[in-house]
Amino acid sequence: MGNSSSLFKSNKSDGDLLSVISTTTPLDDRLDNNNKKTEEQLRVEQHHSYLNSMFNLKRMFKKLDPSVLNQMGNVQGEIKVSCKFVDYLLLVKVVLAQDLTAKDVRGETADPYVKVELLIGGKLHDAEGRLNTTKVIKNTRNPVYNEIFSFEMKKENLKEAKIRFSVWCYDEATEDDFIGEAFLTTDNIADDDQTFTTWLSLNPQIDLNVGGEISVKLTHKLPQNLQISVESANNLGKVTTTTQPYVRIYIPGVPYLHKTQAYNQDDDEACDEPCWNETFQFPILREELINKHVVLIVSDVNDDSAYLGETHISLEDLMLTCQLEGKYQLQDLRASVATRSRWAKCVLQEEFQEALAAHANYTTPKFLFSRPIGQAGNQAITVRVPKASASSRLRLVNGVLVH
Repeated sequence: MGNSSSLFKSNKSDGDLLSVISTTTPLDDRLDNNNKKTEEQLRVEQHHSYLNSMFNLKRMFKKLDPSVLNQMGNVQGEIKVSCKFVDYLLLVKVVLAQDLTAKDVRGETADPYVKVELLIGGKLHDAEGRLNTTKVIKNTRNPVYNEIFSFEMKKENLKEAKIRFSVWCYDEATEDDFIGEAFLTTDNIADDDQTFTTWLSLNPQIDLNVGGEISVKLTHKLPQNLQISVESANNLGKVTTTTQPYVRIYIPGVPYLHKTQAYNQDDDEACDEPCWNETFQFPILREELINKHVVLIVSDVNDDSAYLGETHISLEDLMLTCQLEGKYQLQDLRASVATRSRWAKCVLQEEFQEALAAHANYTTPKFLFSRPIGQAGNQAITVRVPKASASSRLRLVNGVLVH
């Protein structure tokens, strides 16, 4: 009972950052020069040329900083949804969304659609008929859908199930851009045909495959000796036969970072229950514990980009007990941390300035550098990327670039 849009993509080969972006010739001139092609054919060529230009521009921005167009960029907006449970069916209605993040290259609008997924015990369940997406609403940050999806489920599963609403921006040239997502637990949905309606704030994307538990023991000894023992982990997600997990331990505001040894399993099975049994020390006074927390991040020594989960443990309770011990849930908490520091913004600004200068030397793309670089006189060019919080300005004086 759900609606779906056919989301087709234009397959493009990867190009270099300085690859030439295709330009379009005025349609009237092309008709005069080539009478063999129909006006419709030329319009199709013009459209494909435009897509190619947008594709290359997006690749340029993504090379400057991957967070420009991915899930770790700015996330804002809300989504209004309604739910009702009737006769072994969970009915989910996506009503509307508002104040979504603009995802086009100009940073002005979006082509949003919503994907609806039911999770029971951490496993995804498709909607009836496997139609899980709404239609695409073009050129708006405040789409209205009013579309209904149905999921078969048992009444007793209402206490443990949750619904994920992920909002995406349809992109003809490259992969669809993530806008934001929200989760709704079904434990507050009544089983007596009553409709539950709510607004959900959109958040950065999380990886549902990340999970497991980590066993940790914390002890504080006077005057300033905090001991953290990393014992083991179990039920790790996203592990393979080659994964060698290790743990990074740090306390924000304390200039120390410790790492366990990588755990190497002898057999050929996936290493989802590593054991370390290592202890590390941090110099922290007892009175400082109330404002501190420990961060433990599980990674793979063979892949720097592999992220197996993390947990944050408050040290406030150590002021009373002097010792904590237990198993702590591993989750994808990357979205809860600021994605870019002030220093990183300065680096991005410099990279963007250098990239713009390189494009000016190649006079590409043409719609930006419409006048010849060597032309006498002064010319000012400014490019701003709101999603990256970056801008760059160039001046051309008698054909010479002036930063």
